[in-house]
Amino acid sequence: MMFDFRKFLRASTMLSALCATPAFAQAEPQSAVADSGGLDDIVVTARKRKESLNDVPLSVSAVTSVTIERAGITSLDRLNAIVPSFSQVPAQDPGTNIITIRGITQVRFGEPPVALVVDGVQSSSPDQGTQELTDIERIEVLKGPQGSTYGRNAIGGAINIVTKLPTNTVENELSAEIGQGLFYRLFGSSSGPIIDDVLLYRISAMYKNNEGRIRNLTLGRKVDDYDAVSLRGRLIFKPSDVLTLDLRGSYENLDGGSAYYYPIFPGQDLNAVHPVIANRDGKGVRRLRDVSLKVDYDFGGVTLTSISAFAYAKAATLGQDLDFLPFPLAPGFGGLILDQTRRVKSWSEEVRLTSPSDQPLRWLIGAYYLKTHRDAASSAFLDLAGEGPYQAVQLSYLPERSRNNAYALFGTLDYDISQAFKLSLGLRQDWDDRKQTNPANGSRIAKVFKSLQPKASLSYFFEPDKMVYVSAARGFRSGGFNAQSLIFPRQYGSEVAETYELGSKLSLLDRRVQLNLAAFYTDQKNVRNCSRGRQLVG
Repeated sequence: MMFDFRKFLRASTMLSALCATPAFAQAEPQSAVADSGGLDDIVVTARKRKESLNDVPLSVSAVTSVTIERAGITSLDRLNAIVPSFSQVPAQDPGTNIITIRGITQVRFGEPPVALVVDGVQSSSPDQGTQELTDIERIEVLKGPQGSTYGRNAIGGAINIVTKLPTNTVENELSAEIGQGLFYRLFGSSSGPIIDDVLLYRISAMYKNNEGRIRNLTLGRKVDDYDAVSLRGRLIFKPSDVLTLDLRGSYENLDGGSAYYYPIFPGQDLNAVHPVIANRDGKGVRRLRDVSLKVDYDFGGVTLTSISAFAYAKAATLGQDLDFLPFPLAPGFGGLILDQTRRVKSWSEEVRLTSPSDQPLRWLIGAYYLKTHRDAASSAFLDLAGEGPYQAVQLSYLPERSRNNAYALFGTLDYDISQAFKLSLGLRQDWDDRKQTNPANGSRIAKVFKSLQPKASLSYFFEPDKMVYVSAARGFRSGGFNAQSLIFPRQYGSEVAETYELGSKLSLLDRRVQLNLAAFYTDQKNVRNCSRGRQLVG
């Protein structure tokens, strides 16, 4: 049972009305029947420009700040209950998650089937998918290949997260939650002007702690505990009517348990609930840092946008009991222990030109660059102690050092053929130049994975708020390299998905009911393709 103090604390800590309009946020169009009980329009940026959700010819689940607060959505896995055809399942350590969208999934530690975008910045590490969601304005889950807009890995869709904008009036908020497992969460935010109408700020902080509810029967302590802190900051500077600078950064630390599994032997019920009995408990860590600068310059209707970003992600599981048994493998020989660590640093730059949104012909062209440094290692040990501080003898060590450079050119074209028919076209070419080195022996492998990703849709509005559409799209998930070993192939190939979709968006009963339907067919190729790369000697 959850006891929520938020409403009480907000009433006592609010310094000014929370309904003030952000100074630099474009006013979102509201439904003309909102006052009579109809549904308001929701404005989304799914296609990198502001549009009404009901006018976008693709399947989008938009979760607004009201729903986020009411449903207690603090991480992406909380979307499982309210977003159809989407799931995220945490696994092994605080940074690991398995995302599945429309049946397209991922392997553990592998590239996700979606592009994760926060305030226009595309994430470069799967570990960023488990970040805390604090001070969020809107989450948009796009379904179906979005390669023409977001490029590689958007083979199944995209998740577009929009944080709250700074405001031109002072706003302060404080909330607290407490729940089972002696869980508590504290959140606070502050927003307002530094210079009225020119320089605005927004900061937020979150701390949460959970002693856990799953007990290890062998060790007599909880294994699902965690302690987390998250900070966000944002500055918007508008020195003139044509120039806007948006600087944002975030910081997150999480420490907790990991890998509390139970060994399943042949003949056992796979659906049965088993206790945690391992004689060692693993520890998990997640460290996330990012900073970005977005610059918008209006050339009399055509907007030039530049987004520069840096991100750092680290995740690890340490001291994991690999055999999950409550006793040593043999007297004096302890058990098996696993350490796995991952560190990713990335630098990215996106530049695009966007035409005005109030014209029959609308276009967008852009270029994207991403540089990624990834270092990972898996180590297996034999624990000689069996209990107490372990005395480890290393059995295996699988390191990898990856250096990637990704490039892309993209563009979209939307044309209103008439008031009823609208055509949308998109095209993106991606090049993903990947190199991997085995630090243990110096061997290297490299390959460029590339793909052309088109998308086309035709919409028919038989009434202003009733639309049907048909679309075809192609997406790809880049190939890559496994750590060099005798078990797994060194290289795996790219995956490609082609989707054909028929959908409708219907506002009914004087806009009191919104009915969105979609039927799709997806042809996915090379799901388990493995091929040889070229070996570089050095």
